[in-house]
Amino acid sequence: MSFRRSIFQRIGGFDTRLGRNGSKLPISCEETEFSLRLTQAYPQTKLLYAPDAVIEHKVPTDRVTFSYFVLRCFAEGISKARVARMAGAKSLATERNYVLHTLLGGVGRGIADAVTKLDAWAAARAAFIAVGLASTVAGYAWEQLAISLGGQGGEQRAPAQL
Repeated sequence: MSFRRSIFQRIGGFDTRLGRNGSKLPISCEETEFSLRLTQAYPQTKLLYAPDAVIEHKVPTDRVTFSYFVLRCFAEGISKARVARMAGAKSLATERNYVLHTLLGGVGRGIADAVTKLDAWAAARAAFIAVGLASTVAGYAWEQLAISLGGQGGEQRAPAQL
């Protein structure tokens, strides 16, 4: 992502309740909350997606494991709950649409291909999507429960191991 410095000067920086900030959990969505705040403060703002942009990331080997995938999805659920608390439940409309159409559609196509084409990889894709979604929902529920119990969120009470 890229923003002009003047935008940060006008609306402030990233909210420290989101992002890694030394947490053992890979909490994220600081750019999502920032973008929501930006478009609320300046409704005429257009955020652009540049699909031709080339971005290179170094991904450590510990982040290409199944356990990291599950942990990252759990943390994404926590992050989405925090964004909803900060920006309102409507802020997750895009995510709900993504779950209902893209993820569930992917599970359905994977199962269909597994059955009709005897494609084991399709079954595996469907299973991975389902596990990731279940882990994300669990993280969201975990954070909502922590909030409803009167806490600031579950960052101090997250499960030690998944």
